Amino acid sequence: MRRKQLPGEIKNISLQRVPNGAHNRFIKTTIELARKNEKIASSLSAEIVAMEEAQELFRRFFGVSRKNPLTAEIALHDRLRDGYWNGLKVVVRGMLRFPTPEKQVMAKTLWHRIKTSGISARKQLDQQTGDLLTFTDLLLTQYATEIEGLGVLLFVQKLKEENDLVNELLLERGKMEARRVVGGMKKARAEVFTAYHSFVRKVNALVTLNGPEDYSAFVDAMNKMIERYEEEIIKKPKKRKKAEK
Repeated sequence: MRRKQLPGEIKNISLQRVPNGAHNRFIKTTIELARKNEKIASSLSAEIVAMEEAQELFRRFFGVSRKNPLTAEIALHDRLRDGYWNGLKVVVRGMLRFPTPEKQVMAKTLWHRIKTSGISARKQLDQQTGDLLTFTDLLLTQYATEIEGLGVLLFVQKLKEENDLVNELLLERGKMEARRVVGGMKKARAEVFTAYHSFVRKVNALVTLNGPEDYSAFVDAMNKMIERYEEEIIKKPKKRKKAEK
């Protein structure tokens, strides 16, 4: 059973319910406040270092979970691919009014296939990539006559080239994601949790032993931050509806 908090002590907070970004800021601020208090910095230096080390491990996992070195490269080739796709559509649509009937027929055939493909740059990245893998092969085989006749072969070749590259990068990024340590973020948060609560218990013990005077500024700052997190960040569980009589 959790012990009742005494006046002058740091309040309890459910860190497990704080999102990763806010969790990162909370511990960072706690360390900064602790370093500024001479009594705490000198008496609990080992505990502060333990928090810093656990925080650094968490920060590394947090950074990896949000960023991947291939993401920017994927975005670049995705933009190039979309440019070729839009260019292809503009050219084929323009050929619908070509002076010769033969070109018009080719343009109508190809334009109908493009319109009914359902491919859009607004689609989810993996879905668009998969659709284009099939569609570019289809254009280069079943619609080779129209592609050649309308002079858009280079558009289709570059579209396929960029889409194939996006597909390869997505697969590689997926492998990189899979190689992450399973539960790494969870483990890192648990270590921060342990280090933080060990530190808080010892601060509260110092308050009990020595009185609150030397620690009041730190405790007040921590309690204000905890209150703000509880009001603004931690989602309160919904109250159960009263059973109907």
